[in-house]
Amino acid sequence: MKWLIPILLFFAINTSFASTIIVGKDKAIRSLKQAIKIAKTGDTILLHAGTYKEGNIILDKSIHLIGVNTPVLDGEKKTRYSH
Repeated sequence: MKWLIPILLFFAINTSFASTIIVGKDKAIRSLKQAIKIAKTGDTILLHAGTYKEGNIILDKSIHLIGVNTPVLDGEKKTRYSH
């Protein structure tokens, strides 16, 4: 139980400056790429239900991507991979 308080404190400090960006067809942000562009390291993107035809998606920062009600990412048959 002694370890619980330091862990909770760690997460509270690391997430206290993070933002949540909401993406959806009826939201201010309508594309995943746009959300990634404005997100900062540590932010959370909530991707609501729908099909997102985004092509190649490049993540150049550490973010949390959470799907709400099973969104679909359609890569539009792009085959470019980056390791």
